[in-house]
Amino acid sequence: MQDPEACNITMPPTLQSAARKRQAEFLAGRLCARGALHKFDPSLAAPGIDIDGAPFWPGSYVGSISHSNGYAAAIAAPRQRYMGIGIDIERKLTLLEASEISYEILTTSERRHLGKSKTDSSEAFIASAFSLKESLFKALYPSIKQRLDFKEMEITHWDRSGQASLRVNPGQGLQWLSPYRFDAYFNWVNDLIFSVVAIEKIPSAPS
Repeated sequence: MQDPEACNITMPPTLQSAARKRQAEFLAGRLCARGALHKFDPSLAAPGIDIDGAPFWPGSYVGSISHSNGYAAAIAAPRQRYMGIGIDIERKLTLLEASEISYEILTTSERRHLGKSKTDSSEAFIASAFSLKESLFKALYPSIKQRLDFKEMEITHWDRSGQASLRVNPGQGLQWLSPYRFDAYFNWVNDLIFSVVAIEKIPSAPS
């Protein structure tokens, strides 16, 4: 692992005694995030950590970081154009793993789709559902500041070309999100799936 100070990145106190793997993931993610920000402004530093543990992005930008199985990725965009943006990396699931988490990840409607499909494997669909919902949550969280259960998010369109749409069926206080559909994209690279959700400006929550 590179020295965070040599990379001009500060390791937060909460990670200073963490395992080297966790520290390396943090450093790799912040390096990717800084690279994404430098596409807009080379003077920007890597995002810090917000009070809730999420990345703290510069005021004019939104962004997201993910890492899995030795890979890290980040994405950033102007806040003027986007309300939020989310990225996620997940590894390929085995058939047993997909079966074990399916009832935690999928809604009744999603399980019905999978049961009727003659072409979509359960491993691919469930792994992509997991990743897509993680990306949507990351894109929404800076605005809603609330956790979303996987079953509060539902895939309404999914195809093997890598395009998907999701909607939110939220609990108390977030019903204003229900009318919206969120476009998403995913791609398999070897045994990893990468997904992205970018949310353009939508009306704010009612006061």
